[in-house]
Amino acid sequence: MTVVTGGLDSKEYQRETAAKEASRICGKVGKKAEYASTRSDPNTYQNYNLYLCL
Repeated sequence: MTVVTGGLDSKEYQRETAAKEASRICGKVGKKAEYASTRSDPNTYQNYNLYLCL
């Protein structure tokens, strides 16, 4: 799954927020969220955080 965060926030805040949202979503199906990667879009100032539900 991809969790989008604002690129103007601090990296720690973005990572923490994305991890909480991924855990919440994966938890609904009884799985754990595992961080995979982050892709940044400099045009929109957004970061696309990829998580896997395992």
